[in-house]
Amino acid sequence: MSDSLFATIDSGIYKLSDPYRQQLSKQMLEVLCTSSVAMERGNPEGLLGNFVSDVSLSEGNLEIASRFSIEQADFIILNNGGLRKPLPKGPIALGDIYEVMPFENQLVVLECPARLVQQLADFIASKGGTPVSGIRFQLDKKSGRATGIHINGSALDTLKTYRVMTADYLANGGDQFDLFKEANKRTELGLKIRDALINYARKAGNRE
Repeated sequence: MSDSLFATIDSGIYKLSDPYRQQLSKQMLEVLCTSSVAMERGNPEGLLGNFVSDVSLSEGNLEIASRFSIEQADFIILNNGGLRKPLPKGPIALGDIYEVMPFENQLVVLECPARLVQQLADFIASKGGTPVSGIRFQLDKKSGRATGIHINGSALDTLKTYRVMTADYLANGGDQFDLFKEANKRTELGLKIRDALINYARKAGNRE
């Protein structure tokens, strides 16, 4: 055994990397927009989850419209575990977005028959809720099922196939979302959730 795990910092490497660290720190201080309220996670829903899911669905569908010859997503399902820090009231800096979403999760779209949508909603109900946008339903605590499912204001159509946006982590079965593996088709959007939030925040800041 040696004390190599506690080696001192190589001063040469530190001096070489210091300008890059300073530049990165400066970039993280860039103010993108201003929020009128603080946003935190919550169950069955919270302001932060609502914000991230709304923005991700909107920016993801803009990406589809500009780069893909497929229909836009009907709704989105995300998870609270991917949201690592609340957003403060007041100025929102680039670093704040990185702290909320430090992961490299990317948006994907899955084609899911109505049967699978019902199962996904039931699973979300059993978890006590998760961030969604474009889909609404009630959580029946007694049965642990989702009732009154509406997608973009219309009741669930049992004969329809829906396009569900989500994070690649969840699409791969993360956070126990194994049901996503039963989807018929998968389209990778190549857009990170973090970048979707940054794009939206910059646009919002330019409108202020």
